[in-house]
Amino acid sequence: KIPDSEKPVLSFTDTIYRFGTVAEGSEVSHSFPFTNTGKSDLLISNASASCGCTVPEWPKEPVPPVIKIFLSIT
Repeated sequence: KIPDSEKPVLSFTDTIYRFGTVAEGSEVSHSFPFTNTGKSDLLISNASASCGCTVPEWPKEPVPPVIKIFLSIT
């Protein structure tokens, strides 16, 4: 078991993005930067959206501490 002080921590710079008015049929996307601010590798096994119209893409490989990476949605 990993002690709490050694666990990975997922830290987002922003957690909300407003697309504004989007024309029907248009595809929009945004990337949310995040950093593993913990002390061990972070593995994201799943990401989901609250509706079926949004598709998240996340890194499948472990994210080392202090590395900034992106979670993208379309």
